[in-house]
Amino acid sequence: MAYNGKRDFITIDGMDFTDILDGENAFTYSRNGDTMEFRKDSGGSDIAFILVDDSITGSITIRPDAGTALRKLRQLMNTNKKFSMSRDNRNSGGEAVKFLNCYIINDGENGKGSTGVREGRTFNFRCDKSITDEGAY
Repeated sequence: MAYNGKRDFITIDGMDFTDILDGENAFTYSRNGDTMEFRKDSGGSDIAFILVDDSITGSITIRPDAGTALRKLRQLMNTNKKFSMSRDNRNSGGEAVKFLNCYIINDGENGKGSTGVREGRTFNFRCDKSITDEGAY
């Protein structure tokens, strides 16, 4: 089944949006480091240390005609406001994920393709933590 933007729900700082992403892969994120680190003790056994950095870095590419979402992300970036965000992607293989204590850290290029058509605008974000429900759909 093809990606359907109308089945992809995003809440940014309390505002709900749908059909704003510039394609199926327009929302990406990854953890900034490992969850554990290992060291050897004097006997050669592993000692596990749980790392406390649960932070996430990601990007969200918004369609050029999604003006309200673009303005919201721009406002969050310009004011350095901390916010929460969630994505409920109800497409096949989608997931539900919540992001806590987020900041928009920069925005990408705002240009036109070779045909003169405006391209999506990418905003990069950083969050303290994410809570994911893998394969919810």
